[in-house]
Amino acid sequence: GDVRARARGAIGADGTALIPLGVAEPWGARTVRVTLEAEVEDVGRQRVANRAVVVVHPASLYAGVRVPGGFGEVGKPMIVEVIAAGLDGKRVGAAPLAVKVSRREWKSIRRRDPDSGRFTTVSEPEQVAVKDCALMSDATAAVRCEVSPEKPGLYIMEATVTDSAGRKQMTTSSSYVAGGGWVSWQQTDSATVEMVADQKLYRPGDTARVLIKSPWPEAEALVTVEREGIISARRMTLKGSATAIDVPIDDAAVPNV
Repeated sequence: GDVRARARGAIGADGTALIPLGVAEPWGARTVRVTLEAEVEDVGRQRVANRAVVVVHPASLYAGVRVPGGFGEVGKPMIVEVIAAGLDGKRVGAAPLAVKVSRREWKSIRRRDPDSGRFTTVSEPEQVAVKDCALMSDATAAVRCEVSPEKPGLYIMEATVTDSAGRKQMTTSSSYVAGGGWVSWQQTDSATVEMVADQKLYRPGDTARVLIKSPWPEAEALVTVEREGIISARRMTLKGSATAIDVPIDDAAVPNV
């Protein structure tokens, strides 16, 4: 990482030294880990060194943000829940919260290498503003910012809390929105299809919802569920680049599919 401060000092008779290094400030309203390194040299030019890591909090409060209920859907309200909590983890009320919701798009181009003459695909992310909410935290329940997505894709939620000293802390989360229409996902030199599950863990009897991130606006897909062989297979038409499908989970899926 970057070196933020350097200083020298002399060890006192008690074996310690107080060396001023300035104020440890966080960067971009986010928590940082600062590594402190010290080296001591004695009169015989023998050296010994050690290090310690400290956490620097940007504020006395933290914002928490999430979208419950798995994937959102185009045209249906998506609820963003936000809380404020102290450094002890307890919820705090009457703290200003600013929520910014945006949609991530990727701008992809084919770039020619001047040395080899080969073309490669380069993708760069771009955030498209969707909605801003100004809220006040509640110590007993999450406060809500309601969004109605008009397009499918990956939505980014940024929640910023301000403490009594005017210091800010920002927490970021994300959630996918499924639906018809084109999504400019990140592209590579070879077209790939990615799948994202709405949960990390399922139990028999659950229904997994899986988002298919397709690089094409419409395609025919063969969807299989496999574990030590093919459990099920179906053919379907993907109308759009962000189609969500339901996959029933039964005992045959244990321990994984």
